[in-house]
Amino acid sequence: MANSTVVRTCSAGSVSITPTGAAVGAIVEGVDVNALNAGVFFAIKDALLQHLVVVIRGTRFDNDAQVRLARYFGHPKKTPEYTRKGGRIAFHDHPEISVISNIAENGEPIGELGNSELNWHTDLAFEDVPPALSFLLALEVPETGGNTEFANMYAAYEELSADLKNMVEGLQLKHQYTHSSLGLPRYGFEHLSADDVAALPGPIHPIVRTHPDTRRKAVYLGRRFGAYVAGLPVDE
Repeated sequence: MANSTVVRTCSAGSVSITPTGAAVGAIVEGVDVNALNAGVFFAIKDALLQHLVVVIRGTRFDNDAQVRLARYFGHPKKTPEYTRKGGRIAFHDHPEISVISNIAENGEPIGELGNSELNWHTDLAFEDVPPALSFLLALEVPETGGNTEFANMYAAYEELSADLKNMVEGLQLKHQYTHSSLGLPRYGFEHLSADDVAALPGPIHPIVRTHPDTRRKAVYLGRRFGAYVAGLPVDE
């Protein structure tokens, strides 16, 4: 069954992995992120490669644990300065962490990023070397709404028509870094007009990417605003 639980036995005990049965997602339990070892890490990584998104439950997370988990997968990237809005809360001891919040106190946002990032996007696609993963730690969420949603970009590619697959296979997309998903200028780029998306600076990445581990193809779109397919007229 698609949502049957798989139990992996590691040196630190048993890790259970329960797929959600949806396009993405699995629930991981039996993990203590404050006492990770290689066996537990590979169980989480295998679940991530198979299900694209994993939710780790039943363990205590803090800033140190979040960064420590990320370091098992590679070298965490620092958040670019131009994506920050100077909120009251900033983890200066962990520059890899950004605070995302729609809360303001006395007219001042408490987080570095507000809720304007809630449109569909791929994290840091506007860097020359984008990160492979994102690690989210929910500290406070509303009783209803406010859910984080994920899209399966393998499925997006597989559901393209054959003609569209052939057309996009060799195309590249520019991911501008001067404006947010809503078209608002980022810090330091307030002077730059967004009228001509072809002129906005940013790296260029293939629209179709192949995952280095699974070897599966995925659509890589980044964000909607300011996207520009290199070599095509803007209207097209």
